[in-house]
Amino acid sequence: MRQTDHLIERLWERIVATEALMWGHFQLASGGMSDYYFNGKRLTSDPEGISLVGPLIYRLVEPTQV
Repeated sequence: MRQTDHLIERLWERIVATEALMWGHFQLASGGMSDYYFNGKRLTSDPEGISLVGPLIYRLVEPTQV
């Protein structure tokens, strides 16, 4: 298993553990409706969650030399 695959697997586990992904009926700020809601703040407020998000985002932007 590649390291990136392992990070993504652990990230999914943190998403579940922090209940960052919720299913139900949600009214969005735009007024639209959604059957799910992802609260990224819950995930990135979690120490392990942010330690996983950071390296994965870095891998996405690294090739752009930002």
